[in-house]
Amino acid sequence: MTATTDANGAHGVELPPPTHPKKRSGARAPGERSLAASPTTWFVWAGTAAFFIFLMVQFIRGIPLELDQAAVMDGATPRQIFWHVIIPLSLPALATTAIFTFIWTWNDFFAPLLYLTKPENFTVALGLRQFLDASGTSSFGSLFAMSVLALGPVFGFFLASQRFLVQGIATTGIK
Repeated sequence: MTATTDANGAHGVELPPPTHPKKRSGARAPGERSLAASPTTWFVWAGTAAFFIFLMVQFIRGIPLELDQAAVMDGATPRQIFWHVIIPLSLPALATTAIFTFIWTWNDFFAPLLYLTKPENFTVALGLRQFLDASGTSSFGSLFAMSVLALGPVFGFFLASQRFLVQGIATTGIK
């Protein structure tokens, strides 16, 4: 840095030229695609994120303010109110968000189709598509067997988290 004076007599500081960080070495492998390359992926992600934000906001708005006021009277800080009152009451909405996110991600066909180029990296949805043949000689027995196996993780995740859904339905009507 050096001190300067311009034509009007104003004083200033001359800064050194900006230095740019070195660019990342190593190019992408052939066939590798960037997440930033597809606006569709970001649009889908933003759309689902907006849905879950709306879901959580509406659920939290339904929590009575008297619970917050009671926590304040007990001496809780806003952070304690959030973590010890709001979050435990929001577990059903969080479970719903987790279930839908898992199911939508597990069943996603389009995004993996865009980004995955090697058959050994294909997701279950893309693998199921490999059983279909354009000539009409598809092996439907194998396709149905793999479809049942593909449902297993989704069904198991639902069974493991269904009590939160039932709890959410049971507490929605209480005012």
